[in-house]
Amino acid sequence: MKWLILITLFFSSNAFSSEKPWAEVVKLKGKVSFDGKQLKLGDRINKKGVLKTERRSFLQVEIPKWGNKITVGPKSEMEFDFGKKAKKKYSFIHGRCRWTTYKGVKGKGKGRLFTKIASLGVRGTDFTVVANKDLGETEIIVLDGSVEFGNLNAPEDSVIVNKGQWGGIGGRFGDKIGKVIDLPREVVNQFDSQLKFK
Repeated sequence: MKWLILITLFFSSNAFSSEKPWAEVVKLKGKVSFDGKQLKLGDRINKKGVLKTERRSFLQVEIPKWGNKITVGPKSEMEFDFGKKAKKKYSFIHGRCRWTTYKGVKGKGKGRLFTKIASLGVRGTDFTVVANKDLGETEIIVLDGSVEFGNLNAPEDSVIVNKGQWGGIGGRFGDKIGKVIDLPREVVNQFDSQLKFK
């Protein structure tokens, strides 16, 4: 009987670990849509599509499998693709978002966030991304931990942005990743107060 229980637990745990990731809406204010359909609390995103937030609107999604929370600010666009063959599961198109990793999850922080010109390798951290599709710019502000900030057009152009630092590429910042800047504490605190919903 013990062997039967152990075998059942083994296969059930493997089935859970092989389950593809999905995102659940855990916070929402205002009007937010996914592929044109209005979202509500508790909805799950488990396919490819574009999420859009309207003016004075935001939402926060949680990816339980990887221990991530992503908060998307007003007037922003983000593409999700949780298909097994998807190379870019998170593509931030425009606006402002905040990525937070919470503790206590196996494989926490897994994932990589992309913009049109940059890749952001998650290392179990907390950071804010600002993307401007009109200017072709991407900015990152790291609030905790560190992020590998890479240039999609030049794989060799990559830097590590640490807590309290800023990095940028595209538009006004140039085609290559420039100098990473240490931000004053008050500026970091200002960014930390934004898109902060526990």
